Amino acid sequence: MSNLSRLRELVRVAKLYYEENLSEQEIALSCGTSRSSVSRMLAEARRRGIVTISFTSFNREGSAEAKGLRLTYGLKDVVLIPKIGSGSEARLKERLGAAAAAYIAEVIQPGQMVGVSWGTTLLEVALKLRARRVPGVSVVQLNGSVGQGGASYLGAQVLEMIAGKLGAKAVLFPAPAIVGDPALSEALMKDVSITEALEAARGCDVAIFTVGVVDPACVLVAAGYLTANDMRRLQTYGAVGDICSRFFDSQGRICDPELDRRTLGLCLSDLAAIPLKILVAGGRQKLAGILGALRAGYADVLITDEMTASGLEELTKNGMLTPTDVQANAELDGDLLRGGGTSRWA
Repeated sequence: MSNLSRLRELVRVAKLYYEENLSEQEIALSCGTSRSSVSRMLAEARRRGIVTISFTSFNREGSAEAKGLRLTYGLKDVVLIPKIGSGSEARLKERLGAAAAAYIAEVIQPGQMVGVSWGTTLLEVALKLRARRVPGVSVVQLNGSVGQGGASYLGAQVLEMIAGKLGAKAVLFPAPAIVGDPALSEALMKDVSITEALEAARGCDVAIFTVGVVDPACVLVAAGYLTANDMRRLQTYGAVGDICSRFFDSQGRICDPELDRRTLGLCLSDLAAIPLKILVAGGRQKLAGILGALRAGYADVLITDEMTASGLEELTKNGMLTPTDVQANAELDGDLLRGGGTSRWA
């Protein structure tokens, strides 16, 4: 084999491993070689400079913000990723996904039941998770996700990807996230498959979830469950975010009981009873939602970024908890920038 052909082969294997997150065994099957050969090729790729590895330092409770959040809200752990900067929501989600994937790889134990919600942040967690078989694990979908919009696939995709990488049994929640009538929700909850899925969700040892935003561009609108007008109505009710499609106010209380009765999946009181609850979220739009979740005790572990942690500290100190307050902060930042000042989010 020529040197050029060898380099191409090394690049191909490295891309499959580092970019597509395939395991060495999966690459071996794809390339028609042995796992040991793949391992040697990856080592050669690193040695020849085809692959360079750098380490991102995830701050585990080392900063004043992390310690303050842990003590104020009784958290077991706080993981902060470095400041991303403004204007890159997708990049922030990718970094948060990587941090969360690394964290859950540490904490998931054999025989546990692991609950997962869905959405673009959880999709990044699933994509970044390394394949590592953990014996006896079940991965359970915490809420419904069968929808009619472009984002309706996210629930099953997140569930199947995480379960596949852990070598775990996948437990699907076979229902929509939200239905049009409380009576229909009650009828669906009598179905055996849905009842069993809900019992599995309630029995989870670990839950991994995010906080959604109350915005017309949110994933629940994209999936066809709610409309832009629904979001504006929820804002008037004081909604600051949602967990598992259940909308809550600045104190973590359900803000629209009628909508909540139409929502299928784990309720927030049952979520709070799960022994280890890992909240993965960041960004200015999610500040009030994260804070409401922390105040209500819905999280034991917070994985976020340094900029969001600073914002949470400021909101906690000043008592600013509503979407209006967050918007006011954004407008103040804009005034500062136009006047030559420095934004706290820059």
